[in-house]
Amino acid sequence: MGAMIKNEQQYHITKEWLQKFKRSVAEIDVNEDLKADPTRWQLYRDAYQSQVDEFTEEIEEYNNYQSVGKVLIAFIDV
Repeated sequence: MGAMIKNEQQYHITKEWLQKFKRSVAEIDVNEDLKADPTRWQLYRDAYQSQVDEFTEEIEEYNNYQSVGKVLIAFIDV
């Protein structure tokens, strides 16, 4: 589990980095020079995909946290 996103600014920055890493994974997938060395290709791909997975998890956790907070606020306001 990565560091928790604490505010909207961190959330938006994390989403930007997620897109950058997704693009990198896509580029690695079509990089024929890198594929010439399958072990190296797999190491690169796994490293970048791991970061994609971590950012995705952090974003999901933040979204879930925000949803719970809104439900609690709505419940308290009733």
